[in-house]
This record gives sequence, C-alpha cells and structure tokens, in this order.
Amino acid sequence: MKKHVSVAGILKYNNKILIVRRSNEEEIFPGYYEFPGGSIEIRETPEEALIREYKEEVNLDIKIIDIIRVFSYTFKDREIIELVYTVSLDDDPKNARLSNEHDDMQWIAKEEIGKYKLSEEILKSIRKIS
Repeated sequence: MKKHVSVAGILKYNNKILIVRRSNEEEIFPGYYEFPGGSIEIRETPEEALIREYKEEVNLDIKIIDIIRVFSYTFKDREIIELVYTVSLDDDPKNARLSNEHDDMQWIAKEEIGKYKLSEEILKSIRKIS
C-alpha cells in the first residue's frame, strides 16, 4: 500500500473558519467541504507545503501557528496521513480566489458546521479548535 502525506490548515478570521468544497471531479470526497491544503512535495517541509497549497488553492498568504492533529485513512491502494495545522491570515481576505480543484468557498461560524457536507475528520478538527 502506498503512503501519502498531506497537510491542511484551519484558518479562522473574524470568528469564521474558511472551508472550500471539493469539485465533483475529484476522486476523493467529491462535493465535500474541507480546509485548504494538499500533498507535500519532495524536499518540501509540511509547513512549506501548506503555505504553497493555500496560495494555489485560495490565493491567500498565511502564517503557520501550530499543528493540532494528525490522522490517517485508507483510500483504494493508498494510506493517507494528514497533518492539520492552525494558520493565520497574512493577506487581505478579499484576495481569496478559488482554484479548479474547488467549486465553492465559505467562511462559516462553528455553529454552522451542520449546514455543510463535512467528513468526520474535518468535524473532529473543527471541534478541536476554540
């Protein structure tokens, strides 16, 4: 089984959390909301990967605050290990723009999580932050 390491960042701004919806063309969790993030490339630290992925996926500059959880799951022939960080905005939120990988972006209050299609792991990550 192939191992794959990815990163995700929880960005909280004005008491709202940024989530993005995976395109229906995505192989894993199509139509689900998630935090921006993605794969770590060769010779890249997890933090560098997360900063790059935020820029690629939502066109925002961020700063890493802390790692808050690590979890893994299996999909087809891959075991995916995901590192979840809290991040802060180092940009104007008006600069946010979606990449082709996602088709919607929302800033949500913690109380609104029931309105969105979120995986159990994303829900666990949201519950972990204050």
